[in-house]
Amino acid sequence: MIPIYFPFTYVSQRAAAALATYFRRVTVYQASARQVPADMRQLVENGFLNVRVPVATDQAKLDNVVKNFKNWAALHHHNLGLKTSFPQSGMEPIPFFDDSAASQIVADIKSDLRRKTAPAGPDPLFSARVFLEFAQEFDRQSYEARQDLRAYEKRAENFFKDIKGENEDQILKTPLGFEIITSDPSEYMISRRLDTWTYLYHLDSESCGVFITSNPAIVELMTEKIAGTEKIYRLDTVPELTGSAKSLQAWQDNLLANMVRLAKSKWPTSTDEAANADFNKMVASKTALTVYVLPDMPPQACFTKPISKKFSQPDRQHRKSPIRNTVIGLIEL
Repeated sequence: MIPIYFPFTYVSQRAAAALATYFRRVTVYQASARQVPADMRQLVENGFLNVRVPVATDQAKLDNVVKNFKNWAALHHHNLGLKTSFPQSGMEPIPFFDDSAASQIVADIKSDLRRKTAPAGPDPLFSARVFLEFAQEFDRQSYEARQDLRAYEKRAENFFKDIKGENEDQILKTPLGFEIITSDPSEYMISRRLDTWTYLYHLDSESCGVFITSNPAIVELMTEKIAGTEKIYRLDTVPELTGSAKSLQAWQDNLLANMVRLAKSKWPTSTDEAANADFNKMVASKTALTVYVLPDMPPQACFTKPISKKFSQPDRQHRKSPIRNTVIGLIEL
């Protein structure tokens, strides 16, 4: 079982590094069969990222919507940033109608689609996929902008230290010469992200009981929505590497096996922190992992569809799943 990173479709380098502290592989959904962003492709090629596309229908239609929106946004957002054109409200056939320049963009796209396809009515699944496509692009551009800003600030800091003689023995650092720490823009429209991501989950044919998020707001939403959530344990140490990565990999395998056991076992069950078993030398980690269990709530019940919307696909794929409980791991970036 490979844990699923949610409710995001973009995995930044920083998020990947944090996830790799505790897991050898993670799954991430994509809203369409379009090529994943370049920085994610490297994570796919090295085997860390497992990309799944639960639904790939209407690809040409989706590509056309994305292309038109990007073209119009490039002309009309007046250097105010992607956020001004990012979807703000409504789950209409194209859920991006607001009072900004994006309104005209969406109106033109909707008009074009109606002339060509004459849809019978709103398609919430297609709307969700379009939303997630733009959420991914928003996350990617925001992360890159924060990297550039942090690099600029660091270089400026070193420059002034050199001027004042405080940095005489230190070579001026470049954006590639130090660790860039940035914050992901994952707080933006977090509830809508979860709702739209849920559409993809319900179309995935593979069962999984372990889910990982890097956003505390997601855990808060889930605990508010579902009573009985239990915090099982918090990890902030990892095995000390002694010449090879085998000890860390064995520990990661043990950790995942423990989380899978929690997902499959009849509740209540033993919640011993099995992740630390058989490893004597542990060192502090830069990131922490907190594990939660939603007892007697399999994922298909936990990740419910938006109440106000009808979903046309039955959940047949998950009915025979051995998963009894939903396990959520919160990675602290």
